[in-house]
Amino acid sequence: MATQRRQGMNVPQGRPSPADKCARTLRGFLAFALMGALFIGAARAADWHHPLYLAGSGYWHQRVCVTLRNDMARDALGTPVTLRIGGGPGQARLVGAAAESVRLCDAAGTEMLFSIAGPSGVPIARGPIPPGSTLILPAECPAGGEATYYAYFDNPDAWAVPDFLEASLGVRNGGLEEGAGDAPSGWRHDWGDGQHRALWVAEDAHSGKRCLKTLVAIRAEPTWIATRQHGIHVTGGAEYMMEAWVKARDVEGYAGWYIHVGNKDDPMIMAPMLDGGAGTYDWKQVSLSFTAPEGATRASLGTVLRGTGTAWFDDVTLECASPSKLTAVAAPPEALDLAEGGADAPWYDDDPDDDIRWDYRVALNVMNPSDAALDNALVFADLATLTSRLRGAFNPESVRLADGLRLLRHYAGGDMLLFECAMPPRSARTYYVYLSADERIVRPEVSHYRTFLGGPLNLVRNPDFEHGETLPDGWPGA
Repeated sequence: MATQRRQGMNVPQGRPSPADKCARTLRGFLAFALMGALFIGAARAADWHHPLYLAGSGYWHQRVCVTLRNDMARDALGTPVTLRIGGGPGQARLVGAAAESVRLCDAAGTEMLFSIAGPSGVPIARGPIPPGSTLILPAECPAGGEATYYAYFDNPDAWAVPDFLEASLGVRNGGLEEGAGDAPSGWRHDWGDGQHRALWVAEDAHSGKRCLKTLVAIRAEPTWIATRQHGIHVTGGAEYMMEAWVKARDVEGYAGWYIHVGNKDDPMIMAPMLDGGAGTYDWKQVSLSFTAPEGATRASLGTVLRGTGTAWFDDVTLECASPSKLTAVAAPPEALDLAEGGADAPWYDDDPDDDIRWDYRVALNVMNPSDAALDNALVFADLATLTSRLRGAFNPESVRLADGLRLLRHYAGGDMLLFECAMPPRSARTYYVYLSADERIVRPEVSHYRTFLGGPLNLVRNPDFEHGETLPDGWPGA
């Protein structure tokens, strides 16, 4: 919803002309709902879900239907599952889509947290999604059953969401090439001191340009100084393989990698080391195969230099070697093409010959994404966000609703706006709410509230209590 400010108006003396002020556009929201058929239709899986979180003033033009399959013996209750983004069979065709426009919901329209990981595993929140990325979903699916999710995209007006699913099914940025500042993306250094330092460096990497480096001074006290990564999801009972590289110079003690596997209550059910040994040596691969303990759900891993000397670390991977019993498969994208109208309507003016003008207008976008026509729909718009943004700089009795130059029958009370409209199937219509600071404007003498009260859209029988004898019809006594 964009609030437009009219320029060059004739205004009464004593009130500054908007032409004398800086032109501006105020951003806000009108939360609206089409009552009746649209709400009923939105509960069916095949219908388009709208509105979704932070839609802006637009809607989602495309979506991908995702089928989850759970072959585990237990229900999946938010268990992370990955869906490859690409053009192959079963992959989500989201390459090039703006990451900030993606939304995820189940068949009933309940929105889910999700995350998008780039080819290196680093999360992506904005910008075009590159090939080789992954969509990570929280699967809610019964044992031995299926569930349907929808990944919506292609809404140029959508705002970026503020939070994402905190889950990863592998090492993020295992090559250590991506990042800014003093640490690679997805990793965290332990606090060091003058004798213990964990660094991210561009020197003699095993591959690429960057790697990790740990320095511990001679005769320094041994500590667990490390660079670490947390929040890797694992499945209890599954087979895993961890591989990494380490290089050492004058190490007394040992250098290598560690992994902790456990759950929320016990994060270290198992905690093996991948020991590269002491001394001086060039890049050496260390590896470990293990079975995740039953009940394990998470892992963390990192570098080890227990002792003194200098060690370098690079190219770490953690992969599940067991076939996944929880899968996600995407169908080809579906498109929603709505017949749109009303956005280019001229500015409403009830009498061009007087000096009373409406200072602002707000686009109210109403859509019917279903295949059924809504011949007599009731629209509710909440004006609370709008009125708070304008900070009272308008006359509440000036609220008008127009379709082009035609004033529509409506009721405005407090922060509530009600009006009726007809919406063809798969259509979108822009109406404009007009506001003015001119105190001479008064509310119309005819209130349309009574029209809505006695109309067919009111589900209450005998709402004004006019019919009946001892008691009003439709209102039995206690």
